[in-house]
Amino acid sequence: MSCKVGSSYIFKAGDTLSNIAQEKLGDDTRWRELMKSDGSPFTEQEAQQLQVGQEVCVPLGSPVNQPPQTSCPTGTQSYVVKAGDTLYLIAEQKLGDGNRWHDFQKSDGTPFTEADAEKLQVGQQICIPG
Repeated sequence: MSCKVGSSYIFKAGDTLSNIAQEKLGDDTRWRELMKSDGSPFTEQEAQQLQVGQEVCVPLGSPVNQPPQTSCPTGTQSYVVKAGDTLYLIAEQKLGDGNRWHDFQKSDGTPFTEADAEKLQVGQQICIPG
């Protein structure tokens, strides 16, 4: 591949720069860090006109180059998000109070924010206090 910086990702049908940033950088709002193969950033217009097979360069030092953490911190139990789940519903089922979703942690030990709660994804791991 021809990335001047970072690792190469080949754009597939259904991809967006936001999806790629979420998968490779851990945050969909970081899509502006993704680069074209010549090392220049994508413009808003280019981001909307990507083609299947086009190369996208992911910056080095991003979570894609680090092994994902797959276990919850000590003292918590793991829960994997299913279709239809919300943090509120999970807290209601597991802790008896939907408002306690703020007690949940991500697998890296950080708390969920309101923005995280809105972007909950099927298959995502949640760490619930023991």
